[in-house]
Amino acid sequence: MENKNNRFQKEFDEIKNLCKELEKDYGDGNSWFNPPVDENEILDWERENGLTIPESYKEWLRFSNGSQILNQLAQFLGVKEIKVNLNILPTDFVLIGALIGDGEDLCFSKSTGKIVRYFEGEQTELNDFKEMLEWVIEHLEGRL
Repeated sequence: MENKNNRFQKEFDEIKNLCKELEKDYGDGNSWFNPPVDENEILDWERENGLTIPESYKEWLRFSNGSQILNQLAQFLGVKEIKVNLNILPTDFVLIGALIGDGEDLCFSKSTGKIVRYFEGEQTELNDFKEMLEWVIEHLEGRL
């Protein structure tokens, strides 16, 4: 799965290694990573929905087209699971994942392309998907 051109390769590797270390405490199968996305799937999704997936999330998809990290710590949706126009989210938001298993959603804004954490009506805009990866690493390290 290694992609030398992926700017998040270091974070991807660290997340996978931490998940492997945590298997002994949390059990096998609590984290999984699907194979990388086929670029045509991204193009098809964008064409069908008239939207552009943020480049930083495409980087994650090029590593794993859908994943679950340590049960419900983080779930990142593959291209075919990305949800547009969900009535539980503001109309500008597209669902790309879930966090902590407590109802926090990870989205991107249709209008700005920014990654956004959304929980109980509150939204936190991230500069880049890398911030999300750093958050995951921090929480994984805290469980060692």
